[in-house]
Amino acid sequence: MDFTNRGSARTGVWLFILVLTILLAACGGDDHHHGQRPPVDNGGDNNGDDDGSEPPATTALINRDSALQLMAQTILSSNTLLMLLDPVTQLMYAPAIYCDDPATADAELGEDFRTEQVTYQDCQFNDDGYQRIQNGGLSLTYDGQGVDAPIRVLTDNLTVETRESSGGEVTVHTLTLDGAFTVSLIPEPMEFSFVDVNMTLAVDYHREAEGDPTPIDAHSLRWDFQDYDSRFALANDGNADNSIDGRITFHGELAGSADASTSIPIHFSDNTCPDLGALDLADDDGGSANLTVNGDELVLTTNGNGETLTCDALAPYLQDIYRVLPYAF
Repeated sequence: MDFTNRGSARTGVWLFILVLTILLAACGGDDHHHGQRPPVDNGGDNNGDDDGSEPPATTALINRDSALQLMAQTILSSNTLLMLLDPVTQLMYAPAIYCDDPATADAELGEDFRTEQVTYQDCQFNDDGYQRIQNGGLSLTYDGQGVDAPIRVLTDNLTVETRESSGGEVTVHTLTLDGAFTVSLIPEPMEFSFVDVNMTLAVDYHREAEGDPTPIDAHSLRWDFQDYDSRFALANDGNADNSIDGRITFHGELAGSADASTSIPIHFSDNTCPDLGALDLADDDGGSANLTVNGDELVLTTNGNGETLTCDALAPYLQDIYRVLPYAF
């Protein structure tokens, strides 16, 4: 294996993820100039009304009230997949890289010393107010020898919990993966792809006071991906163009499944909202929506009815999700 080329490609990976991480951090904190809306649970344990009534079975998932929130979840659930790239590539050669005690990572290596399977049992990494805890297992199957060879990843209830302490509070994120996906890196032109994704991805977030594990401001997100592809291509401005195609199931307040596809890749620059792209959603009851973005103008078409919006309409839904997602694991 050519480690020089591998190192060069890894440098590109780090630069790309660094750009995305900075972008997510900047976007997530940009709260002061966007419109506000009543709080909406994006997928936690709260089920809305407490009267025990169920919505009519004929109610379509996609309607004018739900379309923007579903668009926001679809866009950012795809971005969450990108966070998995760096841990997978590090795992290839250093399965215990995040374990203070290497014995908590039981790894099996192939003849080329690449990780083929690993099981974590309370693998902990601690560093100056930051703690990472991993449990569960995963296996990796390599389709070739080069750095750009696709890797089939099978996760078995893999959980990664991060705890960050600051100012007397602890911020906790827990990522749970169960299922399979194929990840690959194409160095020239730079592209990261997650294809044939058949997996449940869940993120749980809460804060707690130092010494008191009682959750504060708890939120959860969960998505099931089926035959799902998400590709990220490096654009000329150094940011990513994200193409989506596949089926996604939403949980929580908006529960149901939809087919998602982009006719124009979703592109973020330095704003909370994307500044280019076209995303289509179609549910199982005939409901459909299209979001087309060009600069600060958004055209939302829901079940054939179109309207022109600005970022102010979409931003609150994106920001609700930004604060639940970790910037990186």
